Amino acid sequence: MNQKMIAIAAVLIIVAAGVGIGAYVLTKDDDNSGDRTVTDIRGREVSIPGEVNKVVCVSAGALRMVSYFDIDRVVGVDSMDKGTSGSPANYNLAVYRVAYGDKIKSATDVGGASSFKEITDTKADVIFTTTEGVETLNDIQNKTGIPVIGLRAEVYFDLDSLQTFSKQMRLIGEVLGMNDRAEQLVKGINDLFTELETYKLSASASDLQKSYVCGLMTGMNGNFYKTTGHYLPFSTTVGLNIAPDVAQAPYIINQKDIVDQAPQYIFVDDANYASCMSTMKTDSATLGEIPAIANGKVYSLLPYKYYNTNYEAELINCFAVGSILAPSIYSYNLNEKADQIFQLFFPGTSMTLASYTSAIGHGIGLVNESEYK
Repeated sequence: MNQKMIAIAAVLIIVAAGVGIGAYVLTKDDDNSGDRTVTDIRGREVSIPGEVNKVVCVSAGALRMVSYFDIDRVVGVDSMDKGTSGSPANYNLAVYRVAYGDKIKSATDVGGASSFKEITDTKADVIFTTTEGVETLNDIQNKTGIPVIGLRAEVYFDLDSLQTFSKQMRLIGEVLGMNDRAEQLVKGINDLFTELETYKLSASASDLQKSYVCGLMTGMNGNFYKTTGHYLPFSTTVGLNIAPDVAQAPYIINQKDIVDQAPQYIFVDDANYASCMSTMKTDSATLGEIPAIANGKVYSLLPYKYYNTNYEAELINCFAVGSILAPSIYSYNLNEKADQIFQLFFPGTSMTLASYTSAIGHGIGLVNESEYK
């Protein structure tokens, strides 16, 4: 009887810039059959082919993360990414859809994570999904006969979660045989955070500026009063967030609290630009006394979320806010910095700040007072 010897290698993941350590396990048969076993982000051990050439991505954030590696292997996407459901007007708010629009549109519309026949018909080698629940992931795998790699969409760029994000990049890289690409992403992201930290360390207390961000998208909607006390472009720069740090997810803030806190700057998420402008006009009798509005210091930023977090846009917003609040400290060409970040996430594409701005109709910059007064 032919016995298999299985070697288990524990891969120690060291995240640069002091963000912590994470690990996942890779198991490979020594008989060169090519079968491997990876432990996904949900803690499931999943056996996958030696070579993964065709993948399906379903649920919020899955296609985004895989697109950072190789969009050409994606043969199936869910209806939200295909554009057959959701808001057509908001489709391009998800940055990766602008970077790879034609390729995404050419993939098969499999519907959703429970569209078992449609997924099976793609003959994919693996399924990437951010669907939660081990039982649900196992059910998808059992009913499609295709290995399911569970990812996490609920990951933020901060010191607590960057470790998990880096772990996911390395997991996707291992599944696709693109370890070098994973390391390139992890290093590039950590280098950007290190650069932001260097700028902030050179700032003084007098450089801090009371700031408010509005229009954050969650649950597919947002408005002027939807904000968060945990906003990366403020915490990594000299923005002094007027909202209390009570939750990760955007929440509704009281109008009186905004007025009382008197922010010097207001930043509007482009995902809900029109709605925020309308509210500032409608509520101008009260909001008009806020220093940011009275002094014309209202700025637009790239969409923080659409079909989960736009990680690349979030990083660009960090550099944008820094350059707006303290240009003498954050002294770089923002367009060049943004293009550099887009190329880190979407290498070899024509993706630039200008092209993304054109696709969504708004970009980063000072808002004309006539739009909100």
